[in-house]
Amino acid sequence: MPDARRKNYYSEVRDKLFADLVKPLLKEGGALPSKKDLAKRYNVNVGTLDKALQELSVEGFIEKRMGSGTYVLPQASGAQGEIGLMMDCSNSRDRKASEYSYRLDDEIQRALHAAKRSFRHYADKRLPEFRTSILPVQLTEDIERKKISVLIVQQGEYKAALEASGIPVISMGHCYGWGEVSRDMRDAGQQAATILAAKGCKKIELISAIVHEWANAEQQETVNRPLRAGMANALRPLGLSAPECWLSPAMIPKELWRYEHSMPDEEVGYNLCRILFKTHKPDGLVVYTDCLAEGVGRAIKEMGLTPGKDIHVVVLGNKEFNFPWLKDFIRLDSSIVETARTLVNLAMAAERNEAPKEIKLFSKLNNKEN
Repeated sequence: MPDARRKNYYSEVRDKLFADLVKPLLKEGGALPSKKDLAKRYNVNVGTLDKALQELSVEGFIEKRMGSGTYVLPQASGAQGEIGLMMDCSNSRDRKASEYSYRLDDEIQRALHAAKRSFRHYADKRLPEFRTSILPVQLTEDIERKKISVLIVQQGEYKAALEASGIPVISMGHCYGWGEVSRDMRDAGQQAATILAAKGCKKIELISAIVHEWANAEQQETVNRPLRAGMANALRPLGLSAPECWLSPAMIPKELWRYEHSMPDEEVGYNLCRILFKTHKPDGLVVYTDCLAEGVGRAIKEMGLTPGKDIHVVVLGNKEFNFPWLKDFIRLDSSIVETARTLVNLAMAAERNEAPKEIKLFSKLNNKEN
């Protein structure tokens, strides 16, 4: 019991700090006393005080400013609503690809709980063909009644409706005017190409589910173009060719045109890899997602190629997933947990009417692989 009491003591200090000094300044903001004065006031050591301040910082109530001190951040006027979290569950036919969405949803809930924020969860399970409204009815009603102050969404086909909702909307890979969280694709492309060049690869190409650039301009701006630009930055100084935009409409069989909504990512990766090898003979591949990589691996095996010998493959995946088909590939992973925490922090910043931020998340080489 003494250990448990000691472990939670900084939370008691946090509560006293909030009641005595933070809450009275929430409307206008203002500076807190120095750490030395606070530690003396509450009769605690600096380590305990730091943990209490860290809790208040994660919750969005205070901010530490280098060389200036610690400040209470002014909160938005009026009563603070709950944070809304919406997940589009309608595209769950590809179970492996859906694992990412469900895991991100779980981690966002954990991050909200850690920040001691109540939230409302909206799971839209309606199939697109049966939707009578763009947004779930309950979500629309909660927005109108000001039950939620900010909404976190995953990628979905709601852009116009969300932009017109009148509340801050935070998303992964899409900007609704309140800031954006996204993977740094230029950096990922440069890292991947550098790794492949070090392996001796001379012809390196990209496989992505949205590789046909004429079809989705917004996704191309956030994924393929920065990926290829990063790859080019690494390859051209070495005298190697930058990756081509190799896929053209004439190369795609008619049945593949609707793959984005009807075909599992594994099958997409398989077909794109087979199409690529009809006209190109790469010895290095960058694959946009770990689910696409399953199909790429199947195609490579059918062509009699050995990963790590005949061809080297770098997969942009997630460190929380260890799919068995990734064992033969080099992994550059991002973190779903980090993504969730960043989305929650950005949502709370939007509640405080802070200036929108564009936050880039970086990929790291998975040391378990190669």
